[in-house]
Amino acid sequence: DSSTFRLENVNATDSLGNSSYWFNPNCTYLVGQNYWIAGVEDSCYEDENATATNYTLNMTGDLIPVITSPNGGKYLRGETDIVMRGNITDECGVNITSAYVNFTAIQSSEEQMCSSTNNEGDGNYNCTVAAASTSSWTPSNMSYMPSGLGYDIKFNLTADFYNYNTTTDTYLADARGVFLETKPNLTDPSVTSDGDGGWGETWRFSVNVTDEDYDNLAVKLWLRKCTDSGCTAFSPDWDNPSTNGTQFVVAGVNKMLIFNLSNYFGEDAMDVGGYWQYKFNVTDWVVTDAWDVNESSTQNLTLDRDDINITYIVGNNTVVNRSIAPSGSNATLSVRIYDIDKNIVLPPGSGGAGKFYVTTDPNNNTNFTVDYSIGIDGSGWINNTFPDSARCTYDIGMLRWMVGYNGSGYKDTNSTDFYNAFFVNTTTYPLQVVILHPNNDTFRRNIDPIPIWGNVSDDCSATYGRGVRNVTVTYNAYPVGSWTTCQGQDLTNNGTYTCNLSSSASATFSRYNVSMDATKTYYNDSNTTNRTDAFWITTGPLMWGEDTDKAGDIGGWGETWTFSVHVMDEDRSGYAWESMNVSLWLNMTGDWELYNSTACSGPGCAGDTLIEFAHVFNCGDQGSKDFKFNVTDYWNQTNTTSSNAFTIEKDNVQIEFYSDPLQINRESGNGEFVFRINDTDSGTYINNTSTSTVFYFTRNGSSYDISIQNNPGSDGYVNYTLDPNCSYSVGSQYWKGGTGVDECYDTVNFTSNPTFNVTGQLKNNLTLPIYGSNYNVTEQIPINFTTFSDCSAARGDENPVINASAFTIEMSLAGSGWELCSSNNSYDGWYNCTWNSTAKAEGLWDVRVNSSKDGYFYTNTSVYTDWFELLNWNVSNTSTPTVSPTDGGWTRLYNYTIGVYDQEGDTVNCSLFISRDDQSTWENKGSYIVAGTPGTPTAGICYKELYDYVCSDTGTDNWFMWQIVN
Repeated sequence: DSSTFRLENVNATDSLGNSSYWFNPNCTYLVGQNYWIAGVEDSCYEDENATATNYTLNMTGDLIPVITSPNGGKYLRGETDIVMRGNITDECGVNITSAYVNFTAIQSSEEQMCSSTNNEGDGNYNCTVAAASTSSWTPSNMSYMPSGLGYDIKFNLTADFYNYNTTTDTYLADARGVFLETKPNLTDPSVTSDGDGGWGETWRFSVNVTDEDYDNLAVKLWLRKCTDSGCTAFSPDWDNPSTNGTQFVVAGVNKMLIFNLSNYFGEDAMDVGGYWQYKFNVTDWVVTDAWDVNESSTQNLTLDRDDINITYIVGNNTVVNRSIAPSGSNATLSVRIYDIDKNIVLPPGSGGAGKFYVTTDPNNNTNFTVDYSIGIDGSGWINNTFPDSARCTYDIGMLRWMVGYNGSGYKDTNSTDFYNAFFVNTTTYPLQVVILHPNNDTFRRNIDPIPIWGNVSDDCSATYGRGVRNVTVTYNAYPVGSWTTCQGQDLTNNGTYTCNLSSSASATFSRYNVSMDATKTYYNDSNTTNRTDAFWITTGPLMWGEDTDKAGDIGGWGETWTFSVHVMDEDRSGYAWESMNVSLWLNMTGDWELYNSTACSGPGCAGDTLIEFAHVFNCGDQGSKDFKFNVTDYWNQTNTTSSNAFTIEKDNVQIEFYSDPLQINRESGNGEFVFRINDTDSGTYINNTSTSTVFYFTRNGSSYDISIQNNPGSDGYVNYTLDPNCSYSVGSQYWKGGTGVDECYDTVNFTSNPTFNVTGQLKNNLTLPIYGSNYNVTEQIPINFTTFSDCSAARGDENPVINASAFTIEMSLAGSGWELCSSNNSYDGWYNCTWNSTAKAEGLWDVRVNSSKDGYFYTNTSVYTDWFELLNWNVSNTSTPTVSPTDGGWTRLYNYTIGVYDQEGDTVNCSLFISRDDQSTWENKGSYIVAGTPGTPTAGICYKELYDYVCSDTGTDNWFMWQIVN
């Protein structure tokens, strides 16, 4: 197994010292690379194995293949998969699961290798030849090989550490190999007719037949009729024509077969639109294998209706008097029908109907109507007695007629396909005319068209519900003028004829009569008819130049508005009773309302006349409005101006200053501001207590950022008392007053900018020295205070207040008198001085600070009692006491030092003490003096050198300290 060694043999060395062994492995050994070693076991020698190197040997096995399928069965070429399968073991009966194999089908010199082999993992291997790939293989049963030639199956195999092997199953029916059978095939089914596709024509069906096995075949044609256009249902189903529907004993490759069918289809073939299907099938003849059959794809076939011919017999150029038809006057029309595809007269009972078409209007050669419908009468005859339809269906004149035939089995055909049109002439009595309009109507001279209309009728007008069309109608008005004649037009196509007269600029104001005459081809002319007092010529009132007295049509609601317009009515010069009513209309709310009116009836109203209306509006009338004028005269003729926009605005006002305060204490004061509002449109002061007014104030001396809503008092004055808070900066502020956003008045403010002063309160805050602090006499003591205001907590620009105009700092001991300390301005809001305490008395001192800033703040003086204390302080050490070295031998020199400082300049005495017994006892080792000068701080270093330690002093219980006295 390439890893585990076992004892295989024990023998002795030969005379040359060699030991040999002939190895013959059995099935307990695995194939592949193995190892062997050899060694010595002997009483005379050390036991040794050749373990430094493992010797190798390769064992090779034999492969034993067995083909398990295919087993001599038949397979359809190009249609059936072929599964090739085999098993592999070795000489020890072990399944070989990692072999390299392939399968090959062999027929004579043709070899077809299977390309995709599958290892089943248990010693079995398979490969499937896809059905499609066998379509190019040589069939097993060709006519030149009557006994058939099957395919042998070859199984090749190899594996690592095994000898190559192969085996072949020679074809034996139902035992070994493959027999590749080919089904017959039908391709290219098609159909044509000997005409344009009519069901009565001869139809030619064809198909290509191939059987590479060269079997004898039977090929049949099948047809079925569809019962819907999509051919999803059929009745009856497939039928094999008894005549020319089958061909027998067909063999070979690419054989074209033709099936000719005549008289197979009847008229009923077109029952559902002529939709049919056909196909072919093929079988062995005589049938041997049930599966050795095939069928073509199903093909659609659409039959067309048969072509027919219509032959004229009688009825052209006849005459009918419509007024007495059909009983008193009629005409016989007759034709005969032939089936061209079958070359016969249509027999009695043929499907379809013949129709006689006649035009209804001699002026329209395409407007045919069906006068009569009839089926085949006898052998192809159809006849009509004209008119069969109601007589009034047809106009008077030369009409055309033709015949059409149509059926489910026959194409739509008209006699005009073979002949020119046939004619029948209709006649009747003279035209009748009536004037309908005008009737005592009025029309404006040279403006209004004068419409005239009348009706023309004949024997069928009552039936039609209309008059006669396409008539020439002439109208004349009297007295005669150049404009009093016109030709009527039938604009509504109902026999009513209309025309318009256009009176000239010089037409006389008068009443007019009208006459009417009518003529039309095929008709006798009408008699002339007349209407008296048909119409009057007048003029309508004119309006222009509508306007207001406001520039741009814009004004305040409190102003007086004048609306004006120019009017005239020319026919007032001819009719004494003429009068005009002129009205002013305003659109104030979305609807037009009459606001004023007056009459203009004098002779002067025939010329340019100015009409004016005055009106005053209310505050609620403001906005964009519209005005117009209209006028109505005696004849109820009117005129209206266009809508004109005008705008009613708020009234203009002027703001008048009255009074204000000079100064307001911001911390505790207030001030009153007063103004008045003059309505300049009405010239009055506004005392409406609901009018919106506004006071504006600056808080930073420049920007008006405070607005106070208010209203006037009933006395016409607007008052406001201002109590400024911390939002107001100190100093000069501006104010102004005016109207606010008000519905009735413009928003207007002062034209000037009056001022007032806001004055704050200074607040002093002593920051140095700190309350209760102690200072040594001679120290320079810093004194510092900051100026704040009443609003420092709320305003960053006053926290602190900078640049006081005056500031002082004063000192006092127990209030016995004030000593001035020269102070400085930091320009950051704090003020300081340095007070020299040298030679000053000890005790509790007071501090007084004073500040002022004229024009901005009120002055402040603050006293801080017993604020700090002057003392004479003790000397202090200025460094940590040290000894050098910190450890060493007991015989060496030790140096002790300490820094001292006395603020007042006293002389300082430093005494050194040491302890040799861990601070139980202390020894004074002498003093060091640092001399001082009063008024000048004493600073120095005290030191002492010792070298008097003894041996017994060794250890860590040695200590030292200084005593300092001033």
